[in-house]
Amino acid sequence: MRDYQDKKSNMVTGSLTCSGVIWSLLSFCGMCLACIGFYMPYWIRGQMTFNQQNYTVNFGIFRRCNYPSNGMFIEECGRYLMFSDIPSNSWRVCTITVGVGCGLAMLVSFIGLFACLIKDILSKRIGRFTGLIQFFAALFIATGCGIYPNGWSHRHVKAACGFTSEEYSLGTCSIDWAYYVTMAGCGVTFICSALSYKAGKTKTGHYTTYAL
Repeated sequence: MRDYQDKKSNMVTGSLTCSGVIWSLLSFCGMCLACIGFYMPYWIRGQMTFNQQNYTVNFGIFRRCNYPSNGMFIEECGRYLMFSDIPSNSWRVCTITVGVGCGLAMLVSFIGLFACLIKDILSKRIGRFTGLIQFFAALFIATGCGIYPNGWSHRHVKAACGFTSEEYSLGTCSIDWAYYVTMAGCGVTFICSALSYKAGKTKTGHYTTYAL
């Protein structure tokens, strides 16, 4: 009975401090924001004329909405068929860096959620190591977001944003919500990398064994 009660207590308290619980929840929120922004094709919004009709078009990193294809105008969202079809080299680099950053943020987020329930997953040292991973995750995402505007000079973007569109100058287009969501996820992940230093409990130097 005592072994069962101890085990139940450990499952409730987990291996996180109060600050660690906040860190875990924020890590999950930051990961969700970054991943949603990464996947959604609403980074920039513009207008395109096709057969004397105006259409609202959107570009993400590796996805887009409403685009001409084979003499027709496709009114739906979809990804580019191949990695090489992504219009700009800058956007290809952005796809890799933001994708890697989201993957690292997802890994730490799941570790944090498990640490809320199970004892001896997250010590102070491991907590600081996960914070370092989060720092690099946020750095990758921020780098991708910074590189993305370098691709605004591509002819596909110019067709929707006007021929005044150049690197880091969007012409007649506007930045859409998914870009801001990705940046928000990046900011939250940066904050979490600092909170991780107070996330884990100090281990007592031994692990408790439980009778089955």
